[in-house]
Amino acid sequence: MTADVAPFPQVGIMPKQEVGALRFLEKHPEFDGRGVVIAIFDTGVDPGAAGLQTTSDGKPKIIDVIDGTGSGDVKTSTVREATNHQLQGLTGRTLKLSPAWANPDGQFHLGLKSAYSLFPAPLVSRMKRERRKRWGEAHRKTEEALRSQLVDWGSKHPKPTVEDKKSRADLETRVKQLKVVAQQYDDPGPIYDCLVFYDGSAWRAVVDTDEDGDLAEEKLLTNFRAERQFATFDSESLLNFAVNIFDEGKRLSIICESGAHGTHVAGITAGHFPDHPEQNGIAPGAQIVSVKIGDSRLGGMETGAGLVRGLRAVIENHCDLINMSYGEPTTTPNRGRLVELFSELVDKHGVIFVASAGNAGPALSTVGAPGGTTSAIIGVGAFVSPEMMAAEYTLRKQLPGMPYTWTSRGPTFDGDLGVDIFAPGGAIAPVPGWTLQGSMRMNGTSMASPNACGSVALLLSGMKANSTPYSPYSVRRALKNTARRIDAADVFAQGPGLVQIDRAFDHLTAHAAAVGEQLPIEARLANRSGARGVYLREPHEVDRPTETSLRVRPVFPKGADNKNKVGFQLRLAIQSTAEWVTTGQFLLLTQGGGTFSAHVDPSDLSPGAHFAEVCGYDSDAPDRGPLFRFPITVTIPDESESDDGSRFSGQTTFQPGQVERHFVAVPADATWATLKLRSRTDAGEQRTYVVHTVQIVSGRSYRATENRRYVSLKGGEDNVHVLPVLAGRTLEVCMAQYWSSLGTSELEYELTFHGILPDDNSLTLSAAEPTVSVNVAAPLYRQRIAPTAKLTTHRTTLSPTSADIKPLAPSRDVLPNGRHLYVLELTYNFSQAKSGTVTPSFPLNDDLLYDSSFGTQLWSIFDAGKHRITTDDIFPGSVKLRQGKHVLKLQLRHDNVAKLETMKKALLTLDRPLSSPVSLGVYGSRAAAVSRGGRFPSSLLERGERVSLWVGVPASVSLPAGAAGGDILLGTVTYGTARDGRRQSGQRPGGFPVQYVIPNREGTKPRGAESPKLPADETAFRIAKLKSLITAADDSQFNRLAEQILKEHSEHLPTLVAQLHRLDQIKNRKQHLPKVVTAADAVIARLHPKELAAHFGTNVNPGDTKAVQLRKTMNDHKAILIDTLYRKGRALGYMELPDVVARHPVEDQQAHDKAFAENFAELARWVDTTAREYVLLHIRRERRQARYGNALQLLNKYIPSSEPNYWYIKKRRDVFEKLGWTHCWEQEKRRLMIQFPKEYEPF
Repeated sequence: MTADVAPFPQVGIMPKQEVGALRFLEKHPEFDGRGVVIAIFDTGVDPGAAGLQTTSDGKPKIIDVIDGTGSGDVKTSTVREATNHQLQGLTGRTLKLSPAWANPDGQFHLGLKSAYSLFPAPLVSRMKRERRKRWGEAHRKTEEALRSQLVDWGSKHPKPTVEDKKSRADLETRVKQLKVVAQQYDDPGPIYDCLVFYDGSAWRAVVDTDEDGDLAEEKLLTNFRAERQFATFDSESLLNFAVNIFDEGKRLSIICESGAHGTHVAGITAGHFPDHPEQNGIAPGAQIVSVKIGDSRLGGMETGAGLVRGLRAVIENHCDLINMSYGEPTTTPNRGRLVELFSELVDKHGVIFVASAGNAGPALSTVGAPGGTTSAIIGVGAFVSPEMMAAEYTLRKQLPGMPYTWTSRGPTFDGDLGVDIFAPGGAIAPVPGWTLQGSMRMNGTSMASPNACGSVALLLSGMKANSTPYSPYSVRRALKNTARRIDAADVFAQGPGLVQIDRAFDHLTAHAAAVGEQLPIEARLANRSGARGVYLREPHEVDRPTETSLRVRPVFPKGADNKNKVGFQLRLAIQSTAEWVTTGQFLLLTQGGGTFSAHVDPSDLSPGAHFAEVCGYDSDAPDRGPLFRFPITVTIPDESESDDGSRFSGQTTFQPGQVERHFVAVPADATWATLKLRSRTDAGEQRTYVVHTVQIVSGRSYRATENRRYVSLKGGEDNVHVLPVLAGRTLEVCMAQYWSSLGTSELEYELTFHGILPDDNSLTLSAAEPTVSVNVAAPLYRQRIAPTAKLTTHRTTLSPTSADIKPLAPSRDVLPNGRHLYVLELTYNFSQAKSGTVTPSFPLNDDLLYDSSFGTQLWSIFDAGKHRITTDDIFPGSVKLRQGKHVLKLQLRHDNVAKLETMKKALLTLDRPLSSPVSLGVYGSRAAAVSRGGRFPSSLLERGERVSLWVGVPASVSLPAGAAGGDILLGTVTYGTARDGRRQSGQRPGGFPVQYVIPNREGTKPRGAESPKLPADETAFRIAKLKSLITAADDSQFNRLAEQILKEHSEHLPTLVAQLHRLDQIKNRKQHLPKVVTAADAVIARLHPKELAAHFGTNVNPGDTKAVQLRKTMNDHKAILIDTLYRKGRALGYMELPDVVARHPVEDQQAHDKAFAENFAELARWVDTTAREYVLLHIRRERRQARYGNALQLLNKYIPSSEPNYWYIKKRRDVFEKLGWTHCWEQEKRRLMIQFPKEYEPF
């Protein structure tokens, strides 16, 4: 029996009918995006993804792929020539080259890249899980084999000798160390050799994707734009990549995605599935350019460098459109260096820029930059249709179309509506193969933007085919004037309405030749602010009528014909969309613009948000729709239940997706509020709500003051939100039932403001004053106060140790206007006293991206081995660092060198959490604070009552050990106490900031205050000279001076030591090993070890000056002896290294073994050879005895607690090899490839 199954819907998975695309394509099937090129600014697009191979007319879908971030860059400046088609790569592997490769000059550029620094984070996580599983299986088998050896050991050694017992102990140690190795597991991931060469006509690159050194079997690539070729790393990752080559082969860019987002976006915009047209994107005939702006090192966060490089790619590839489904909060809308560059691209080059408005709703003024805040960009909000609900979300009940609850709302802080258009914000679209899925559902304004962008591509395809003129401004105007208003959405979510691209096409076609159609008609406030709208939100702004002056002007492009300017004239009819906004009726607009006034009277408006527009119509052709729109938003506060304005309550019936806004004037003395929600829905029924509060503060983004939570409540349940508030400013309390939370619900709310008000919101303590006073009042209600203060963070401020400005390579770092970019690189050195977290920040630039005057900031932290630990940008985050020295490098870019000069002394702050908070006493009097007497007790403060408190400085013994003068300890002070058992319900969340400035320590002297001591006599002078020549390249001066001194003093100890040190330098030690041993023997003979030991067998009388001086000399001799014995032992050990033995075989191994053993025994008389300073020689001894377990135990002990040490890692790798633990050896070998680079990784 066949079930009666409904056919799967053909609409909704890739929403097209909602925006009129299906109607348009039915009428104009050839206008499907053909002839249109779209740049996708995103995480990157997978060149091998389904639906992104060809256009509807058979052209390549992806015509260029670039990584603007530099996260895939490989420095390939090392040049080598091959012998017999082989050469050594930077990993140390032997690379086999194809004889078929043409390379006229014979030079190969070499590089190296770690997969985990290149691959997208989700893929790295998957690979780590899979590799750990395989490694664990190999580890288990290794342990089983060892335990079998232990079981068999007794039968094989019935009468064990002392050495046999040592061997068994070592076997037991190996088993224990297997567990330690597993605990220390840290997979460095695949490490790839990269090779670049010039074949006579193009630069070519090859990557050793399987790490076997056989490059002949790898795919040979060139710049993607030239041949549109890509390769795949392996069948496990399924990650495709392309390349670009810059700077004459010195830099290779490996381009792969930082996430699946960009491929999904590209599929919505222009995907083409010939066999399944229902899966097509909006414009299947369009071609795309992939611009990776999401940096893999930052988890996919966009960077200024990526955006600027992307703009150049747009021009070089003659792109018509940009889609950017990215954005961040901004402090200042429509301002900043990147905004200037975006606007220039649109205005000068005619590129239409479409971007997401943001997913930070449902409260007002949450649109993000650049999409929701930049005039030159079309900002898109997110809509969900009934068809999408059925096909994408399997919703069990059909609902009307509506905004997604989270879609960002306007207006911007300067009054612009923010959302220019509405489009479907969800789709099931292709994703990269490395996700192990062919397609995926995603939602967000990130999906709405490419839907709108693809719709515009249809429009442009038709306009181009018909040779109809258009501009970014005529397209924007057509989209707005033909949009369909959605009844279930307010204007702040949808703007003018849902895209109707068929109507927009007809509108553009009909009015293309109209006066001013191709120009932007700009309406701004005619004052210094130049605001793009009126936004009356604060109590003092809405309690009276406002008269405002508007200036309207056509904006001609630079270089426009003056005759066109003179001939420009529009007879405008001015209309307001609301009765509470009145204006004059007409304006004759010429090139010089015109000014008129608008009267805004909110007196009779009800509580809530109100919106109006002043629109200008062509009075001779009103069907063109508004030629300009000037938005006006007014929010009227709710009336309070209490005379002091501290209490508000109500009950609302909600439907899915319904949004309720309440605007509240925060009382002048409030410091926090409690919002209590109670569900009045039937018992057992659960609904999900979004509760969102926002205040607007000049110079800060909405994120600085917002509080957004998702709350699920069953009938009868309640929920309490406690939030800090800014007194005297309007607070929006926005509550919404989530769009997919089905069913009607009743929600009761109660908002109560509280205040424990200090007269100083931020306290600063210093040693100069033992206490600081603060007066605290309870202006609204009786409050219990129990003040506590604590310091939790240690802040250090650093100046750069170097600041270098240099030009960037013109191959990809030139602005669209042709100006060259320069980079300022600042270097900061710091030490981490112990392992822990640190948060670096740059106060001048942090939290600024689109509103920054630079538009780009990137920094990396390196350890003492020059290995990059982390990279970050403008949003400070903590990073875990090991103990030791570190270097932070900051990069700033600009085309104006003078601007970079101003940043050469930019300060870095490092915040570290204290191991335990430092408590600050809070007292009821100054005397109690000074004497550290009884602290202020918990007590009730009546309404209106005020009390004085004194906060004492911390005791010196409680300060962190590493704190230096000028450092700051940060913390909080809270004045209230918990009430009703609810955490923080009786105090301001987060408290108030307090800081303590650490004074200079007593008796400390400025660095560099002591003058260097000069040699006392001629011999001392010559010794000083001799030491300075130890590292000189030429031997002659050193040898001549040493011979002179020894001729006069045949056993002169400092000279003998200097000779030893010169021979024992790391760079040429292996060439002089016998000489090192001979020199060491000379030093040892001069020191007379037996006599030295006898000296230390007796105590020294502190009162005997000569004896004390002799002990000092003998201590110096002892230190020299220990150092010399170590150097000799190391030289003897090095003589057995394979590369040394190959040149100089050990002639008498028995004598050599004896010499090593005697030297080691002598050293062991003086020191613990397992101590950090000598442990490498001890490990050498254990390895010579094949006691690899003991050697591994020592290495595993010191590696985690030491600064990066090449020799520790190398020796552990060699021990793993000797043990036959191949899985461990492979991992350690890879670690050694990347952990100690010769230079810092470039940005």
